[in-house]
Amino acid sequence: MSDLLGKPIRGETLFGQEESELALWVALIFEHSSSPQLTKKDLTELVAAHWHRGMRLLAEQIGNWDEEPHSFLLHLANEETFLPMEAETF
Repeated sequence: MSDLLGKPIRGETLFGQEESELALWVALIFEHSSSPQLTKKDLTELVAAHWHRGMRLLAEQIGNWDEEPHSFLLHLANEETFLPMEAETF
């Protein structure tokens, strides 16, 4: 993932320090993946794609925001329908 900008996030920060926390995240990724078998590289790419999607959604929302920048954060904190409730396949 050499094309990423910025500093990588440590696995412990992203998924937690307990083995059971990591197992839960991996299970969720497998559950929502369209592939029956994933490699470590596949998992890394799916997590990166998830983060990129989130950043794209935030960029779209802030790009349409005409009010003060700090009020955008308040808007997000109060937004109940920011993401669709349906389960989505990665």
